[in-house]
Amino acid sequence: MLIWSGWGGITFLIAFIPAWIFDSIIHIYYTNIPIVLGLICSALINDFFTDYIQKYNKDQVLIDEKTNKKVILKDGSSLFFIPIRAWSYIFMALALAFAFMPSHVPGHG
Repeated sequence: MLIWSGWGGITFLIAFIPAWIFDSIIHIYYTNIPIVLGLICSALINDFFTDYIQKYNKDQVLIDEKTNKKVILKDGSSLFFIPIRAWSYIFMALALAFAFMPSHVPGHG
């Protein structure tokens, strides 16, 4: 079961759509190049997406009527309980891992 809050569902789509597109366009079999390119694109798209969200979804400041204290409501978007901003770094780390991971060639292991 997928667990997300706020804009986390969009981050889930950002994770898989670029990898699927690169895998469809680049038909290099038995290599990790399409996955690496897809994850790098996912990281960049997610970074721009989170910048856009932070720019236009400002924190809301509310004042409690009883205590006259300020309460700040922040965007708590997450995917699998990880903030969506952190997924850009996770995608880049996965791309780096796949870049140095040996590809499986049938008949050789």
